[in-house]
Amino acid sequence: LGGAYYVEALTDRMEREAEGLFAEIDAGGGVVRGLETGWFQRKIAQSAARQQWEIEQHRRVVVGVNEFVTDEDALAIPVLKVGGEATRRQDERMRRLRAERDAARVKATLDALREAARGSANLMPYILDCARAYCTLYEIRAAMEDVFGAYREPVFF
Repeated sequence: LGGAYYVEALTDRMEREAEGLFAEIDAGGGVVRGLETGWFQRKIAQSAARQQWEIEQHRRVVVGVNEFVTDEDALAIPVLKVGGEATRRQDERMRRLRAERDAARVKATLDALREAARGSANLMPYILDCARAYCTLYEIRAAMEDVFGAYREPVFF
């Protein structure tokens, strides 16, 4: 396909469109400004809405979605549903872990992680100490969230 006129034309068109987007980003103040104002999120949302409309109007063919659709039951994939006995066993294992681990060591390692997070230290050794003390992933995440807060992506439309 190398050198094929149609492929070259498509490549040229894609390049022009990309350069247009780059110019639009620059004119808007750059990437950081675009992130702060939600420009990227809006562009993505607009593109997704346009693409969904094209699919629904059959202007864009998606095999298996709006063309050449097969019977859903014929292709049904079994979904693993965890519950009942498995959930009860896991809950019991967690209760036993919390009862048997060294609570003072858990507290000490989580406190050390929080303190390190307030500075500029590499947190990995502290996280490993927490894991060795049988801290749960939830506890480790919560300790770091105490210092850094929880990231909430802003919603822009």
